[in-house]
Amino acid sequence: MNHNAAMMEVWVADRRNILFVMGLLLCVILLWPVAGQAFKCNVTAGGIAFGGYDAFSPVPTTATADIGVTCNIKEKNKAAPLPVMISVSAGNSGSTAQRQLRHAAGGAVLNYNLYMDAGGGTIWGDGTGGSNSRIENVTKESPFNARIYGRIPALQNVPVGSYSDMITISILY
Repeated sequence: MNHNAAMMEVWVADRRNILFVMGLLLCVILLWPVAGQAFKCNVTAGGIAFGGYDAFSPVPTTATADIGVTCNIKEKNKAAPLPVMISVSAGNSGSTAQRQLRHAAGGAVLNYNLYMDAGGGTIWGDGTGGSNSRIENVTKESPFNARIYGRIPALQNVPVGSYSDMITISILY
């Protein structure tokens, strides 16, 4: 089992300056092998970086992150499929319905969410609160490639500063 800290951080600047919002989603990857079977899985995860956030723009700020999983059974058939599930935690807000980045000084929050689709129709979560996880059969030759779509809704009146959240991505096989 591999544990690493993950943090999403966003900076909100005054509109008179160059607006800069930078987010980074690093993944905590938890792997649980199925008892009695020998599997080998490789996981790759990219970061998510939000570009500029303009609190006066009517357009949401978006970004993406990619996750890839390849697996094979070490026994007779290395190409045998293995069901793999990727779920994404609610973060520090405690709700996948509306995730929140918290201001470093406390108090203020910047709403955001993570989705399975670019249109924001399906919230990526753990199956609670209207969210969904994703399950696919994975082999070395047929990897699980997934994209997480991040969105910060437009027109949020928030104080200037640093905002962050802690997200855990779980990969179960």
